[in-house]
Amino acid sequence: MRTKKSFKYQFQEVWQSIGILYLVQVGMRLLALFLASKVGGEHVTMTGMNVMSAMFMLIIGMCTFTESFQFLLQNGVSRKQVLAGKLLGFAAGAGMCGVADTLLGIVDQKLNGWGKIQFGGELLPLFYPEFLDRASFVVRVIVTVALLFVVYALFAGVGCIVSIIWYRLNKVGRLVFAFGVPAVLWFVYPITDYFLFGGKSMIAIMNAVMKLSGIAQGNPFYGLVSGAVMLILLAGLSALLIRKTVVKI
Repeated sequence: MRTKKSFKYQFQEVWQSIGILYLVQVGMRLLALFLASKVGGEHVTMTGMNVMSAMFMLIIGMCTFTESFQFLLQNGVSRKQVLAGKLLGFAAGAGMCGVADTLLGIVDQKLNGWGKIQFGGELLPLFYPEFLDRASFVVRVIVTVALLFVVYALFAGVGCIVSIIWYRLNKVGRLVFAFGVPAVLWFVYPITDYFLFGGKSMIAIMNAVMKLSGIAQGNPFYGLVSGAVMLILLAGLSALLIRKTVVKI
């Protein structure tokens, strides 16, 4: 019962934020249609829809931990129930975004060419073009929703882990985390890889990602399975991190 209470409380801020996101998305399309009808639409383009949703879910994961964790824990909800409610909220939010983006993608395809408008931003046709071209409309829609759900849930899960780590750190630890992690990822590792391994380790990582995601084989089901395994790992890591997290005053 408390898990349901935890989910309802935490999902409230998720769906409200998602509602605002897609009001903006629809508003941008209406603006594009207006410009195409009034100006001629020669340069009316809109891209980045899936990237926008993924970044949005990452931010949701990073910004919705502290307040809900403190409030629910002080009201008798266990850490396990807090985390379960949060993960269920992320799953529901990722599903909403996956369905919404798929529907918007279908609408965009119908609008493309009208008044020389060019909508874009769907990543899956770029990654799995042959599969999506061969698949029927129903299969294409189902696979697209499923893949977007997995991707968006992964971004939310990563954001959640970052937020838990950030919450647990003291001021010095937060400074080290905020500047150290980006420095290692963007400067230390690339430079070390270049001089010590000739860039081979980064190439190996990219090849592994391509194979695990199914992009190399052109098979999205590889990506679904790999994504599901990663979601389980992220959930387990989140459970370990939150287990001894205390309420900070």
